Amino acid sequence: MSGLYRLATGLIEPLVLGVGALVERADEKLRRDRRGELTSARGGHWLHAASAGEMRGLIPLVRTRNASQPLVLTAQTAAGMATGRAHLSDRPIHRMPFDLPAAMRRAFDSSGVAAVILAETELWPNMLEEAHRRDIPVALVNARISNRSWSRYRASRSFWRKRLDRLRVVAAQSEVDAERFRELGVPVEALAVTGNMKHDHQHEAVIPASHPWGSAPIVVLGSVRKGEERALAIAMKALQATVPDLKVVVGPRHRKADDMVEAAFRSAGFSISRRSRGGPDTAHSVLLLDTMGELNSFYSVARVAFVGGTWQNYGGHNVAEPALVGIPVIFGPYTDNCRLEADALVGSGAGRRAATMEGLLTAFIEEIELKRGRGADRCRQALVTLSGATGRLTRFLTKREFPGFR
Repeated sequence: MSGLYRLATGLIEPLVLGVGALVERADEKLRRDRRGELTSARGGHWLHAASAGEMRGLIPLVRTRNASQPLVLTAQTAAGMATGRAHLSDRPIHRMPFDLPAAMRRAFDSSGVAAVILAETELWPNMLEEAHRRDIPVALVNARISNRSWSRYRASRSFWRKRLDRLRVVAAQSEVDAERFRELGVPVEALAVTGNMKHDHQHEAVIPASHPWGSAPIVVLGSVRKGEERALAIAMKALQATVPDLKVVVGPRHRKADDMVEAAFRSAGFSISRRSRGGPDTAHSVLLLDTMGELNSFYSVARVAFVGGTWQNYGGHNVAEPALVGIPVIFGPYTDNCRLEADALVGSGAGRRAATMEGLLTAFIEEIELKRGRGADRCRQALVTLSGATGRLTRFLTKREFPGFR
């Protein structure tokens, strides 16, 4: 299968690069990146992440490197590029080259790196093959395999076994992830559980959102996904019967869901304003957060938060985000994508997992009744539990004699 993949991608390479050149003709840098023309980092590291979240998970590791140590960063998405530029502006960053044989040869030739560090599950076969051909060691850090992906990896186990057993280091987020990588053929000596370095990233101070609601208890529903809006609207209406002065801020994960979320809350009997139209105001008890970049500011003024993608089976979003500003968080049963964080929050009492409407309502009522300071203490405990991954990884890379960590 590996030979077929390489042959197939080699055959389509002229077409992919040709189409890419047409699509990207207005962006010469993007075109060159995709072809594998990277900044020279001779003798250094090539670090790669998929998007914004994965890039944040590499920032603490990059910051342990001396400024004189050469490295090049790549990201799969524009969001990943933006995150890298925002936090690591002194380091060269490119879009990931296409995983095609010639593009990867050019990438290794142009960068001249001595080692590769990949985030989470960024396992590109031609990239791994080219690194192996050149005897360049590869580490997979913050490594994880979701429940949704696990069945696919198992079905193609023979394909991945040949690649994964070549990795010098696989630093898994959790014991569950480590066991899955073991089953796929990662040698025991190459494997360790180190956690996720994104929890070692120093986050910027959050400016609390201004609002006209005084001391009224505020619930923030963040990253709400399609199929979750109706259940949450019903739960908030039931909560309002117990907490008459309740105020709700609801932030859909995607802007295309704004109208749908507004309709669900109006149907439940709420008056609702939109952030884009000047809300919140005293005339409405619900604010639709239909703008970007303000969710954390509203988390910071909440009594309790709910993080979406967990009530329907989307795998969950960043359930630790409210805890960063001292706010306890409630989430549904589907936390596959944030397993480490959900377990830490539940373990410290800063998070509650609710699988039923009754459980959801009970969790909201109990959290609103608790004093805010107590919730902040529990959040700090959870964050301490999650921290320290960068140090653990660095020690393991040193133990494995990974280039640059000896």
